[in-house]
Amino acid sequence: MKLKFALLTVACFSMSACATVDMTSMAGQTNGTKSTAVQTNVVQRAAKKLYAAFVTKGWAAKSSRKRVQSTANVLLKGLEPQTKAQQSGEYSNTVPSYTVLAADMRAADQYVSQTVKAAEVYLSISEGDVNMRSELSSLEKALIAARQAEIVFDSALVRLNRADDADFESFKTQVNMLREITDQYGDRVRGITTRVSAANFS
Repeated sequence: MKLKFALLTVACFSMSACATVDMTSMAGQTNGTKSTAVQTNVVQRAAKKLYAAFVTKGWAAKSSRKRVQSTANVLLKGLEPQTKAQQSGEYSNTVPSYTVLAADMRAADQYVSQTVKAAEVYLSISEGDVNMRSELSSLEKALIAARQAEIVFDSALVRLNRADDADFESFKTQVNMLREITDQYGDRVRGITTRVSAANFS
């Protein structure tokens, strides 16, 4: 377990400084269930930081409880109808210049990339019977925010007469990677649920 925690720590510290996972409060927790809790928190903290930043910056709308509960549909049907905040296009219509927009897209890219890396590392070192429902819920919420930001950035680029933007393409690639890793967490959770249900009937 110590080796697993060490691998996770190295991976997290290799991420971008603008979205670094805060692990200072985790010092000394390297054994037993404490280490597992640390690893879990890395995924949840990364996803929560993404969501908080995207809402604060105006790249995504704050999710209602009803909307959060339906996030799994994103993996199958894409985004739900736009919220009132998105329809008003506040960020898209107020971002002052392409320079600011490009900087925002790069910052958003880093948040998504950090979340993807944290999720990939935790998934790769976790035992097959580890319950990942909490991590899945956090990742789904982050994915919703990221997909909303994709729409907002695209609208802003259109308003600023920009096309084939490299920063936007990089961001979209990271969002697709977030969708893929979220889907993998969903597969893991559904797999555990299936095994538990089968055991109950045996």
